[in-house]
Parts: sequence; structure tokens; C-alpha cells
Amino acid sequence: MCRLLICNQKAISVLGMELYNLLWQLEASLGGHGNGVAGMYKGHITIRKGVAFTCDDAFEFMHKKPWSWFLFHTRLASAGGVSDSNCHPFRYGRTVLAMNGTESAFTPLGDALGGKTDTEAMLVVYKRLGLKLPDNLANHNSAFIGFHNGAPFAVCGKTADLEVWEKDGALVIASELPYEWGDVQECKPGFVWKGGKIDKGMLRPKTYYWKGQKWSKFDWYYDYNRSVSTSTSTKVVKQATANITPGMEVVISSPITTGKTGKVEKTDGSGYALVAVGQNQIWFDEKYLTPLTKGGSK
Repeated sequence: MCRLLICNQKAISVLGMELYNLLWQLEASLGGHGNGVAGMYKGHITIRKGVAFTCDDAFEFMHKKPWSWFLFHTRLASAGGVSDSNCHPFRYGRTVLAMNGTESAFTPLGDALGGKTDTEAMLVVYKRLGLKLPDNLANHNSAFIGFHNGAPFAVCGKTADLEVWEKDGALVIASELPYEWGDVQECKPGFVWKGGKIDKGMLRPKTYYWKGQKWSKFDWYYDYNRSVSTSTSTKVVKQATANITPGMEVVISSPITTGKTGKVEKTDGSGYALVAVGQNQIWFDEKYLTPLTKGGSK
């Protein structure tokens, strides 16, 4: 299993450091065996990847050029050893491919090719046999992103996870996206996008879960905070905000959502606060919290 993301330049411009946080979250979630990126600019594709290629490197690459499309992949090795060459994405001619999942039927072929991944073996088969891309990828179990003949694509296979956030021309498709962004949609199995309009009929509202309890609202930064705090391959990107204290009434705002209010239940000392919002308790990055009252007083 791995994690992946593809987005356009409008999303890069609008989301800024939100994407930086997301890269680290994706790695902490199901990655850590190497990262890779690809950018499309004026029809040309540039790839950078490696076991030592960090999320900082990926974010720096994201801003090197005004990429029309950018993709990121973080690997948790399942087929093929941990090496620079086995990091995604892979290129064959005018096709670039990254995958989240394991396609066991291609694992023996990857082994026969000298310890290649199932993803690279699949790409070789598809290209040499002239099979239709990216449409036929929907017949597999995994999630795929990439570029083919000058256009971006994303495919959600039979048992894959893929989510979509789209607002005012900004588009992000990834393995997981934060609740805080709002209007996150899940892709249904068989979802195929080839750079045009998203087929809304192949999406469904995202439902967030926590400890087996189904919540209609849940803040992604809870997982991010816990993962980053305990992983040696990631880092905390901010410090605690001194004026956010338990008992405080706050207004919650971000570049994506504004206007919600809640009460701070506790803080964790590293820049995140547990806030009671309606019936839910949600972890928020403190930079999105504005005090209404001083620590607990009315």
C-alpha cells in the first residue's frame, strides 16, 4: 500500500501550505519507503524520486515551475525491494504511472525483470501490448494516477480508495483528504478521470470514521498530528499557539472553511487543539482558531 496525489496549478496556488501538510500526512499514513513527484509544464514532464527524496523536496519541486499538473507518490513497499528505482512514478514513452495498491498477478513478472515493482511490470505489459490507457486500469483493484499522451488521469479500481476535492477550478485527487477542506468526495469503484470534467455520478460524499464510531464531521489533522509526532521520518511543521487554552470559545477559520465556532477541550502542546463543535470533538491546527473569550472565562 502507498499514498498518492495529483493536483493542478490552481490548487497549488490556493492551498499553499495546506498541500505541504498533506504531503507529510500521506507519507505518515502509508509511506516511508521513498517518495516521487512528476510535473507537467508546457507538455514536458519532469520526474524526481528516491528513497531519500523527502516531502520537503517534493514541496520545493512543486513550486519550481508553474506546473499545469503535479503528482506525488509515497511508497510503502509491497512488491519489489526498497530502492530509488522502485520509487514511483514510472515512465514508459508518453505515459507516467503511479499506483496505490498491490496487483499480485504482476508481481512474478516484476521479479523476473530483476526485482521491479508490480506497477512497473504492469506499465511494461500495457505499453508493449498496446492496451488502452488509462481506461482499462479500472479493471484492477488499485488506485492509479499519472499522465498519458499529454493529459493527467486518475483511476479508482475495484477495491481502491481515492478522494476528490474541487473548488473554483482548483482540483486535488488523493488517497485521503482532510475533512477541514470541506466537500470532500469519495470515488466509486470504476472511476476514470482523464483531465476533463469530473463525472459527479462516480462520486459519493466522504464519511469519516474514528474508533469504530461513524462521524459525519471529523478533522483530518487529528491523524496528521499523531502520525507526525511519532514518526522519525516526518516532522512537526509548527509550534503551539500560546493564546489557545482549554475552556476558550473560538471561531474556526481556514482558507477553505470559515465561521464555525466551538469550545476548546484541551491542547496537545504541539500546535493542535481538541474543539467541541456541535456533538463532535475535533482536532484543529491552532492557526485556524481565533479566541472569543480568554481561557475559560465568559
